[in-house]
Amino acid sequence: MPDHFPRKFNRNVREQVLTGAVLAILTLLAWLVVIFQLQTMHGSMEMHGSMEMPDHESMRGSNSTFLSFLLMWSSMTIAMMLPAAIPMIFSPNYRTQQRKNRRQAAISTGTFVVSYLTPWILFGAIAYGVLLAIQAASQNNLFQPLNITAFALFVVGVYQFSPLKATFVNRNHNASDCTTCNLQVGDRGAWQMGFQHGIFCIGSCWGLMLVPLVAGLMNLLVMGIVTGIILAERVMQQRLFISRVVGIGFVALGIWSAVR
Repeated sequence: MPDHFPRKFNRNVREQVLTGAVLAILTLLAWLVVIFQLQTMHGSMEMHGSMEMPDHESMRGSNSTFLSFLLMWSSMTIAMMLPAAIPMIFSPNYRTQQRKNRRQAAISTGTFVVSYLTPWILFGAIAYGVLLAIQAASQNNLFQPLNITAFALFVVGVYQFSPLKATFVNRNHNASDCTTCNLQVGDRGAWQMGFQHGIFCIGSCWGLMLVPLVAGLMNLLVMGIVTGIILAERVMQQRLFISRVVGIGFVALGIWSAVR
């Protein structure tokens, strides 16, 4: 018995270190892909002498444009949202749930990550359609009196104060809530937990993730700031205070963008 506990402890530590290293490498690779995509996108726009998005007809008629957007969104989601899932992956309740099936612990963690990202990818496809509709309406002068960037920033800022936002922020912070739903052990349980956690994260962060797209601020600085906000809302005890401060900032930016 005296030797059993240290071996068990060392094995758990090694598993956590390895898991953390893999997640860190995956996140770093995603950021590198994002950097490459932004450089390619900016280079293409400069070559055509414009920083505007492709027109509605080209977006609607090109599958390659949709796939390019989905690839960009996927890499951006991994880079910005995967770190936000790490507290859940390392939570004692999640690890206890998966410890019942040690041999497939790594597979279960991979399953959790894939299922966590799946709702975000689906959300990206929906966001593409919404952006398409907004662009079409803008070209038809339906939104001419309205500053889309200002409106988007204002809506995101107001949502930061909503009870729904607070509910999702608290639910994401208390990662143990995702493991108290009689979920199954192993791959199926990991898939359920990951998918459910992804849905909660969308409820909390959908506005923050759309700001770089809708507001036309696709750059590393803005993405880094948004990532920091998401992490702060996830791990800080003053998470609701942070959400409201961020909300004030977005509302102020929206008003400034509207009146400038």
